[in-house]
Amino acid sequence: MVFGVKTKGLREAEELVERAVNFSKEGKYNEAYKSLAEAHEVLLSLPRDEQEVEYFKTLMNVTYGLTATSYNLNLSNEVLKWSGKYMDAAKKLYKMVREKGESFSFPLFIKTFPSAYLVWEFKARILQELGRIHDALESLDEILGKEKDIGLPFTPYLNVLEGYEAYLRKIRFLLVARLAAPDLFEKEEEVIQITESDRLRIIDKYVELGYPKEAALGDFE
Repeated sequence: MVFGVKTKGLREAEELVERAVNFSKEGKYNEAYKSLAEAHEVLLSLPRDEQEVEYFKTLMNVTYGLTATSYNLNLSNEVLKWSGKYMDAAKKLYKMVREKGESFSFPLFIKTFPSAYLVWEFKARILQELGRIHDALESLDEILGKEKDIGLPFTPYLNVLEGYEAYLRKIRFLLVARLAAPDLFEKEEEVIQITESDRLRIIDKYVELGYPKEAALGDFE
């Protein structure tokens, strides 16, 4: 494969992704899933010498789409499956760019892809729905950090990443709150009222789970 030149197979996969995007816009998630699954099969069939940077970027795009579509179809196991494959593709891409001189750590590298935040959101929500709150927290910690804040890479769309980051922190706060103060979620209300006493309970739970107090305060903002 000539660097920067897309092969016929890669172009075919991208066309299937475009078709899936159009299906999703129309709410036809089953059709979108089928197109994305076909794109995934096309990518897997390509020879190793065609598996360069653009290949893995496309593979990430496809597995992100399959994660999102599975979420829209309420397919819990598929969300977990495809989010894992998204991560596998990201790690292979990272290894490749590291060999070309990339200096980012993997957590910072993955944050250069806005789709990563959505994959983590879908995965965390599914794990919560399955009652696996601790697993959901561990998953979010991979992108947010736990003992220490990972931070954000410098990119032209830093403000977009800051928005995604803040949103995932809100999700993490609510997950910890469910463990610390489950009574807050027993009422069928759209807005959860958190008192100072509740806030202190939640902060204590953060510390109990191994987070620094600063993480709790940052998530609560």
